[in-house]
Amino acid sequence: MRRAALVPHSPPSLSRVAISARRNDELAGVAAGRMTVVSVDVTDRAAVDAAASQVRDEFGEIDVVVYNAGFWERMDATAWDRDLFARHVEINLLGLNNCVGAVLPDAGWRSCSRCRWPC
Repeated sequence: MRRAALVPHSPPSLSRVAISARRNDELAGVAAGRMTVVSVDVTDRAAVDAAASQVRDEFGEIDVVVYNAGFWERMDATAWDRDLFARHVEINLLGLNNCVGAVLPDAGWRSCSRCRWPC
């Protein structure tokens, strides 16, 4: 499952969380009524932009994004599968590009003193 979490800016006592994945049915169980559910496929740039806008409209500025989308399927290098490799790139790299591009314009990210990239 490809997942990303968009966390709007607010004081810790007022933290609100929006979670996203491709399928709402899986998200509803995780959210358990405590988080806003926003269905999105990270490979769809327009959908990611719309999801970020939806979270901003509901909560305001996005303070934290946890990008947890990923795809991995082992490949035999002697039998290269261009489509499989392209899928890795589409989700793992271009999906990240779509998410960063959708939220970076937020004012909270402009100072970048709070930007944290996972290793």
